[in-house]
Amino acid sequence: RGDGKVLGIIKNPLWSKRIPIISAPLNKIAGSFYGRSQVEPVKYLQWQANDIANIGQDAAIYALNPIIMTDPEKSPQYQSMVISMAAVWPVDPASTKVLEFPQLYQQSWGIVSTLKAQIRESMGVSDYELGASPSGGRKANAQVGAIGQMVQMSSSDMAKDIENRILNPLLEMMFE
Repeated sequence: RGDGKVLGIIKNPLWSKRIPIISAPLNKIAGSFYGRSQVEPVKYLQWQANDIANIGQDAAIYALNPIIMTDPEKSPQYQSMVISMAAVWPVDPASTKVLEFPQLYQQSWGIVSTLKAQIRESMGVSDYELGASPSGGRKANAQVGAIGQMVQMSSSDMAKDIENRILNPLLEMMFE
């Protein structure tokens, strides 16, 4: 008390002196806390899908706006008719024939769907795992049962992995 003597220092609040963090990367890498990323092989496909979706949304803005063509000499106040991008073109209507932009956003949806399917296939994710019914029309009960059993087996393997790598160490920490 007051004479400058320290009775004891505990470096870690846990008596076991283990760090109070529980983590279990799926694919371990030496020297890395996080492990190997599962999406690393398909990140460029995801970026491409995102870029194409953004381009499609930009094109949709133009495609959904009406185009009003007016002769600037006959309508000197044509700027007052502008409501949004591409709304008013100050040209002679007889000299320009384009009245609507192409529906590029619809094409972008198809490209993005294709890229999403490629990402899912590369990562081994099925429609059933995403909560959707299997594609390809009506399936027989045996096929649906086989798909459900396959997903259930992989789910039980994942549950055992979580139990062994996360929940058991958590219980050990709580008991300590």
